[in-house]
Amino acid sequence: MSTLTHSKDTTPSHLSRETAGIAEKREIFGLNFANVSVDEALDIIEDHFRSRDPLYIFTINVALLVYSREDPYVRKIYEECRLLTVDGMAIYYASKLLGKPLKASASASLMFEPLLARCAANNYKVFLIGASQATLEKAVTNLRQEHPGLRICGYHNGYFDHGNPPADLVSEINASEADLVMLGMSSPYKERFVRENMGKLNVPVFLGVGGMFDIAAGEARFAPDWIRKSCLEWLYRLLQEPRRMWKRYFYTNSVFVGLFLKAFARTIIRKP
Repeated sequence: MSTLTHSKDTTPSHLSRETAGIAEKREIFGLNFANVSVDEALDIIEDHFRSRDPLYIFTINVALLVYSREDPYVRKIYEECRLLTVDGMAIYYASKLLGKPLKASASASLMFEPLLARCAANNYKVFLIGASQATLEKAVTNLRQEHPGLRICGYHNGYFDHGNPPADLVSEINASEADLVMLGMSSPYKERFVRENMGKLNVPVFLGVGGMFDIAAGEARFAPDWIRKSCLEWLYRLLQEPRRMWKRYFYTNSVFVGLFLKAFARTIIRKP
């Protein structure tokens, strides 16, 4: 995961909206997760399509949880996120063991296809940003075939300054009248894009989708359900990219285990 040099905090006014009222929250490891199922998260997103009230959604896995504890810039974005959901089963299972059970792991990967199906069925417009141009073009072709009627109103690769995108990209997004921008970028780049640009864009909903464009393009594979439920998505990814991922997963998994054991010990001590 990359590290960014951040300027002085200048939180846009639209990011300081009241965070209550969208969904019940559960505080776990210092972050307030929305206690929603995938379908409930999609219903909230559709409500914002209709109301045009700005909303951004990030889905947090173990690596991002650990990273947010070390990067105040990213942590503040997650603290201000009105729909912060769990990605992966580790935090989901931890929530149950810590006495703060979440309904589901409502990850971007599980929202991706059903959300696009809803968009196709209800004529919502989608703008895609991320991946390489070649990968993105394959993804667009495949998604249009899989979801007849899907209105992909524009797309752009992810290779630009995410805090200051080209003026023509901002103009293109606004001219497209998109209802949804899907951000297929790694962290902290998608977070930075939202924080620095949401006020410039006339789009109600932004959703970080990680590597889903690579999967849609057929260049990567989605982990089988049994692997996901066994908390082994990280291992599945590691086996695909061992040289790039082993240090990240060794570190973040070790930190997460430590965080869980401390939190679990406090839970036991508090019990009468």
